[in-house]
Amino acid sequence: MAALGYSFFPLLVWLGKLGLIKSKDKDIKETIQLLKSKSILFSNPESAENEPLKLAERIKGNFRSFILQRSILIPLTFAGGGQIAENAKQLSSGHMLPEMNHNELVGWKL
Repeated sequence: MAALGYSFFPLLVWLGKLGLIKSKDKDIKETIQLLKSKSILFSNPESAENEPLKLAERIKGNFRSFILQRSILIPLTFAGGGQIAENAKQLSSGHMLPEMNHNELVGWKL
């Protein structure tokens, strides 16, 4: 997830330079500014507005599984599970409903 900007933004710039999409330079600059401000906010464990820390504290010690049905959102399930595993040091996973309906459930059978 941390490398998303390094892989996604160059593609946006490239597509814009080819004329396949409108330039996203303004959007990219706004995104970078937002990420910088959130980075400062979220790096302060004393901040009452540190929502990621609050979430990590709430789910500590629990298994989390992210399940979505819409195929366009499937990468979010894997990213969410990976972020919880990496940052909260908790076991987590991401799944999509067609798999969860059978293959995943069979794997959980004891």
